[in-house]
Amino acid sequence: MKHLFILLILLTATCAASAQTIKAITQYGETVVLYENGTWKYEKDLENKASQSQVDTPVTVAPVATTPKVISVDDTKNTTSEKVEIMNAVSKKLARFFGEEKGRIRCSASATNNNGEVFINFEFMMPLGDANRYFGYTAEERTVHLILSNGAELTNTFTHNIEEKFIDKWNVSYYKASILLSKEDIAQLLINNTMRLKVDWKKIEEEYTIDNIEGIKTILTEVI
Repeated sequence: MKHLFILLILLTATCAASAQTIKAITQYGETVVLYENGTWKYEKDLENKASQSQVDTPVTVAPVATTPKVISVDDTKNTTSEKVEIMNAVSKKLARFFGEEKGRIRCSASATNNNGEVFINFEFMMPLGDANRYFGYTAEERTVHLILSNGAELTNTFTHNIEEKFIDKWNVSYYKASILLSKEDIAQLLINNTMRLKVDWKKIEEEYTIDNIEGIKTILTEVI
């Protein structure tokens, strides 16, 4: 040891674990840490150990927010929102016969709160007077899927407010139908955008891209 250190003692001393330490520089230019009990260590070894300790420390991952399982709905309301158009999408079935420009389906939606029962009311309009030839005469009991921005898919059934109109004179067909939402459905629809709509029509199943992805969220907010 007598040849190891040059007596260049640093001006500052640091306290660690209640024991005093002093830094010194060896004749080879390396910094060492001297401990009060007479032991010593190279400073670079201590730094490497500290760095390794930081690497080995497990990273704490923030908890992922989960969808609320329930949501409060005002069961004293009896109201319906404004109707908004949510899509003007190409129907593969109609486009095959009429081209993409004429083979489109428009869909508008509104929401209703009937004393705590919440519905989404859909109105589909096709630019031909005999849509029943391609889709069937009724939307009743047909399955509808709402695909959300978080990847979830809500599946429901047209059960309420069923109405169909096929008007050759005006070259237009309408399907109107509503789905009843659970509180879990409402919670999902309020925190996510609705990206796509899939309908299992009587004669064919089709999936459509929604243009107004915040439309359903907006109409639900008006009524709950």
